Amino acid sequence: MAGQTWAILVAYGWSPRLESQWRNFLRDWCLPSNALVVQNDPNAPDCSGFQTLRGSNSHAEFSGYLEGYKALADHHLGQLPLLVVNDTLFSHRWTSGWRRAVRLWAHRPPPALLGDTRLDRIPGTPVEMAYLSSWIFGIHGVEAHAAFFAGLETVVKPEHWGTPAYEMSEYGGMVQGYLDGRNGRGWSQAGRATSEVRSLKEKCIYAEHRLGGIWMGKVRPSDADSRLETDVNVYHGLEGVPKRLDGDFEGQNLAGKWRWAIRVFDRGFSAKRRYLGMLKGVMGDSWGRFGSNDRV
Repeated sequence: MAGQTWAILVAYGWSPRLESQWRNFLRDWCLPSNALVVQNDPNAPDCSGFQTLRGSNSHAEFSGYLEGYKALADHHLGQLPLLVVNDTLFSHRWTSGWRRAVRLWAHRPPPALLGDTRLDRIPGTPVEMAYLSSWIFGIHGVEAHAAFFAGLETVVKPEHWGTPAYEMSEYGGMVQGYLDGRNGRGWSQAGRATSEVRSLKEKCIYAEHRLGGIWMGKVRPSDADSRLETDVNVYHGLEGVPKRLDGDFEGQNLAGKWRWAIRVFDRGFSAKRRYLGMLKGVMGDSWGRFGSNDRV
């Protein structure tokens, strides 16, 4: 499928190292000519070797995904498999594990919208949020492409961007707890990010959860301003969004049979980032070259 599969990378900066990492990640399943880099950093150099689009960064990676998708509209993406990812793939994830998983997916992509599945309970409530983490998506099939595009267009609307996906106070407390890094868990930049960066991260979390409601809960793209219902489990499947395994949420994990191993390694990387972030907060400027990646 190498000649038929497309890929979009949303990046914040560019370097020979990132170019090499991206080229290696695409090897065996996507031609470089089929890969688009959406550059959201206005000060970054041109992305040599790949099609490049200067992104607006108006809604972080979400606007980057949408702008990249629109830029490839002439290539009839609705009929082809597409991987959409941001550059945290190379700093926050087990890159080699995800490369193996994506290569398997690309050689036989099911007609579905897949990603890094998450199922999080809102503390103090019976509500479980089923969503796809917003850093990677595998899309194939006309319905899956339509759902992906409609979901992104919804979350960047002014009436939705920055608005909590759930009304309940427990949800707000959960998000703020993550941003504060309470109990040694949560955001790796907790306690050292500027108020502007923290606000952007909060908006991205809301958008990620809202997409989960649109794609997998009870909120439809045509009725996306409705609030998710507080059932024991909001995952009932969205009509019109095909799933690889009917009714099986984990069946929508892009990593397939690799998902459990990848999840363990990804959590290890997450713990490392939190630890390095705490050290950087303590050591300040003396942290030097050992500092952690600052991507939100």
